[in-house]
Amino acid sequence: MLGKHKLLRFCPVKETRERRGHMKWSDCKDAFRADGSLRDIYVRNTTEDDWNRLFAAFSKYEMTLFCDGDPSPEIEVPAAIFERCNEHHYRLEMLAKGITFQCHFFTVDEIEIDVDPKEIKSQQDLDVVLDVMGAIGRALAKPVILTEEATQNYVWIAFDPATSACKYFAY
Repeated sequence: MLGKHKLLRFCPVKETRERRGHMKWSDCKDAFRADGSLRDIYVRNTTEDDWNRLFAAFSKYEMTLFCDGDPSPEIEVPAAIFERCNEHHYRLEMLAKGITFQCHFFTVDEIEIDVDPKEIKSQQDLDVVLDVMGAIGRALAKPVILTEEATQNYVWIAFDPATSACKYFAY
């Protein structure tokens, strides 16, 4: 249940920079209001194969894997990371056009990626977030949502891979 919301904009998200019905920063900047919390990008009901596809989709970006806070010399495969998650804390940092995305390895069943709303200040920054959400959704063929931190019930933006479109929800 998404709660009470008003659908503001429905827009196709494509690999190219050409978008009809382009989501406007002025319509959805409230989703990125800097309030001291992060925004979470979630993909639910994931498998190890989904994690492998996520890593492949992220390979076009600059990535750094951290183990217990220290940069790892190489990016490991997700299965190897999950095997050691009880002993170590892993985090994958992905940099896309100046925006940092932090991927956590809490469970194989769910992908959670943090983005700091303080980094999202313009149409160009919003486009990066939408591009990343679209790349994830297309690679996994699963819905992707952007929410308030630590809650999946307060959805700001949802990407639907069936239509390759995103929706913004105003609260």
